[in-house]
Amino acid sequence: MSKLLLLFVAITGLTAHAQTITQQTLEGKWNVVFMETEGIGIDFEKKTVAMDPKMKEELGAEYVAAVEGQLKEMIDSGAGFSVTFKGAEAVFSQSMGGETKDDKATYELKAGTPLLMVVTMDGGESRVQEVTLKDGKLEMTGQESRDKMVLKKA
Repeated sequence: MSKLLLLFVAITGLTAHAQTITQQTLEGKWNVVFMETEGIGIDFEKKTVAMDPKMKEELGAEYVAAVEGQLKEMIDSGAGFSVTFKGAEAVFSQSMGGETKDDKATYELKAGTPLLMVVTMDGGESRVQEVTLKDGKLEMTGQESRDKMVLKKA
């Protein structure tokens, strides 16, 4: 009996911070607080840029400084990204230089481990994202690209 109790406690402890994701859970606006693509990470909360050390070495110090400088300027200028979910629809918004560009899509959640979100853009292009919700932050990771966005409810 004590082994069963220990197993229950262990499983409960491992999943305690993970939250269930449904359309109702996602409803509303989520701001991107972190994004990572092709070895570059941008933390919008801390206003920092990080680059993979191997990439830095390949690109050279001058080019790295230029890229990091441009990205920091973008962050400091108030640029931001968000996703607004309403029912089975999603609007991906990008704000930069006082202008906002919206891309509309539909999405479907597919049960499994990991939970998948199939996003179909208005133009017909589909992307599959692995999604998790932990400690109030939604993490979306491209199943093929491995690009990652971490979002926080606005």
